[in-house]
Amino acid sequence: MITITVIVAIIFLMTVISGYYYYYKMRSSKTMLNNSCLIELFSFIKNNGGHFLSHLMFLNDKYGYYAANRSVYFSFQKKVGKIIVLGDPIGNGSLFKEAITELQDQCKSNRSNQPIFYQISSTYKSIYEELRYRVIKIGEEAKVYLPDYNLEGKKKTRLRTPRNKLEREGFSVQVVSPPHTSKLMTDVKFVSDTWLGNRSEKGFSVSFFDYSYISRFPIAVLYNNLGDIVAFATLPSNNNQNGETTIHIDLMRYLPDSPNGTMDYLFTSIFFWGKDQGYDYCSLGMAPLSNVSDDRIPRTLYEKAASFMFEHGEYLYKFKGLKEFKAKFATHWEPRYIAYKRTTTIGVLFRLVLLIHKSSEKRKRSRVVYQLLRKAS
Repeated sequence: MITITVIVAIIFLMTVISGYYYYYKMRSSKTMLNNSCLIELFSFIKNNGGHFLSHLMFLNDKYGYYAANRSVYFSFQKKVGKIIVLGDPIGNGSLFKEAITELQDQCKSNRSNQPIFYQISSTYKSIYEELRYRVIKIGEEAKVYLPDYNLEGKKKTRLRTPRNKLEREGFSVQVVSPPHTSKLMTDVKFVSDTWLGNRSEKGFSVSFFDYSYISRFPIAVLYNNLGDIVAFATLPSNNNQNGETTIHIDLMRYLPDSPNGTMDYLFTSIFFWGKDQGYDYCSLGMAPLSNVSDDRIPRTLYEKAASFMFEHGEYLYKFKGLKEFKAKFATHWEPRYIAYKRTTTIGVLFRLVLLIHKSSEKRKRSRVVYQLLRKAS
């Protein structure tokens, strides 16, 4: 039985997110990292290994900071008096604790509050806890193991059937490696704009259409029987420190009138391509609020509220639908967390909503909320 306290917390959380979802435009028009910085970052990640969010560091909406004598790198953005770090640090893992402490000291010297670490992995969770961060689970990353991937058996019928149907109708998927032609970029931009419609692009932990960003990666393109592009997905990749190689289905867009099964066909084609290329995994990204309790039994107020939002918050965001879609493909799930201290959970979630979503309306009203939040958390 859900308590009155939980109901109040849910209502407050829903009000904050839905009420101010539309009030901010987050991505700055100024350059965060110039081209020489991006070249250095590319070399750093290549030499040290990345993680499942490292490709997003090349979207020009973040700042960067090297710590521990340039042995560790943080990618971050500023929001309401705090910095929000994207994922775990990158670099020499033995220096992560030292590097996080250095970053904290830098925040103090610049009159910023303690950093918030968003979508960290279980690998370094203990380091944040040792530094007295509160660590809460915010969802799970869906992954597909590629070496033995196939569409055989009764359980794969719902993926095999639309694939066979579209191929009979003359549809096909091609993975195109950079450099990309101007025609290809124009065609995928048309698909992207059509898919986007009147909606705004997101940012920070979610990719958006940017020519310089997309041109870095292979693009999986789905053609119809007339040779027109009806869907696409960008495919960045990374090697982690354990030597595992992963491709990521990153920015994906499709035409609204695409036939049923379009994205299923595109995804399974990407898996087969990744398998042929020798990758170990394909990441489908995170399912927010999925199994926020590690033992799957909500106990804390946050876990109860988050679980309720996952089950009943479809009007706000398709939490459950997204999990169900990714579950069609995923072979396993990896937990993702957020680490913070000296602020409230509501303050953390509010900042993330402002950071990821963008809108330019009602900015004057939003400044009042901004100041109240900064003082309160």
